[in-house]
Amino acid sequence: MARRRRRRSSRRLYAQHLRHLLQIPHRPRHGSRLPSLRRPGQTPRLARRRRSPSGQVLRGVSHARPPTESRPGHVAIITGFYEDPSAVTKGWKANPVEFDSVFNRSRHTFSYGSPDIVPIFCAQLPHATWNSYSPDFEDFATDASFLDEWSFDQFQGLMNRSQEDPKLKELLLQDYYRDNRTAYIFTADHGMHDKGSHGEGHPTNTDTPLVVWGAGVKHPKPISSSSHGDGHSDCGTRFVDDHMHDTPTPKEWGLHGIERVDVNQADITPLMSTLLGLPGPVNSVGSLPLDYIDMNKTDEVEAVLANTKQVLNQFVRKSHTKEATSLFFKPFKPLAHYSSLLDQIEDQISNGDYEAARKLSENL
Repeated sequence: MARRRRRRSSRRLYAQHLRHLLQIPHRPRHGSRLPSLRRPGQTPRLARRRRSPSGQVLRGVSHARPPTESRPGHVAIITGFYEDPSAVTKGWKANPVEFDSVFNRSRHTFSYGSPDIVPIFCAQLPHATWNSYSPDFEDFATDASFLDEWSFDQFQGLMNRSQEDPKLKELLLQDYYRDNRTAYIFTADHGMHDKGSHGEGHPTNTDTPLVVWGAGVKHPKPISSSSHGDGHSDCGTRFVDDHMHDTPTPKEWGLHGIERVDVNQADITPLMSTLLGLPGPVNSVGSLPLDYIDMNKTDEVEAVLANTKQVLNQFVRKSHTKEATSLFFKPFKPLAHYSSLLDQIEDQISNGDYEAARKLSENL
C-alpha cells in the first residue's frame, strides 16, 4: 500500500477479519476474512504465473482511471468511488470529504504499509490495528524492496503474538486461517510506465492485475465462444479508462487458454463486501463482478439487488437534494419509476424467476 514514485515497492498486506452484518438479509458470507495484497506500480504481465494451493484462481485486469496515483487508487479499491479531484489540493493525504469503506464495516482491520496511505483509512478507525514505516524509509532512488519485508514482518509478528494473546487469537482464529474461510485478493493501485512514471491515462498506468482465490471464488473457465476469441469474459462492462479493451490477452501474461475477467477498479469494493457478507460502503459506485463469485441463483440475485439498491440510494438522495434547491427541476426519466421496478424484481424473486430478476437488477 506504499505510495509509488519511481521504483516498484512494497506490497501491502491487509488481513481483515470482517463480520456478517444483518442489515441486508439473505447475504451469505463466503469468507470470514480477506487478506488483500496491493503492490503499487504492478502491471498485469508482472503478476502472472502465480497459483494458490487449490488452483482455484481467477485473473483479470482492474481498470483504473486517471489520476493514476496511490491515494485515488486505494480510495477506489477500498471505498468503491473515484475521489473528487479537490483532494489533490491537500496532497491526496487529508480527507476533504468523509467517506465510508469496507474497513469501516469490518469487525477488525489489520493494516501495514505506507505512511501516506494507511492512516487515511485507519487512523480514525477504533477497530483497526495498524502501523506504517517511517517516511524516511521512502528512498525510491534505491531498491525499495525492503519495504516489502517490513510489511510482511509486521504481519508475521502479529501472528506470533496471537499465540500468547487470547483476544488476538480469537480474532485471527486458530492455526493461521486453516478453516477454509479465507478469500484472497491481489491487485494494485495503479500501473507503471516502462520509464518508471505513472499518473496519466496510458494503458500501462491504468491496467492493473486482479487475482482472486479462496472461499467463495469461482474456478477459472477455459476460453469459450463468449470470449469472442480475445480471452475476455463477455460481461458487457463499460470501463472507466479510455483505451481499447477488446485486444487479445498477451501470451506473456501466462493465462494459457484461461478466460480473464476484467473489472473497473471501484468494482473491487462490492466484490470484497460480497465475499464477506457485508453491506457495501454507502458511497460506492462499483458494480458487483459476478464472474468472480461462486453463489447459487438465490444468493446471486440477492447480492446483485443489494448492490443495485446501494447505488440507487445515492441517486435518490442527490435527486431529492437537487429538487429542493432547484426552481425548475426535471427528474431523470429512465429512473422516474424505479420503485415499481424494485417491486417487479421482488415479485420475480418470490416467483423463483431468479434469472429475470438478476438481469432487471443489473439493468436498473
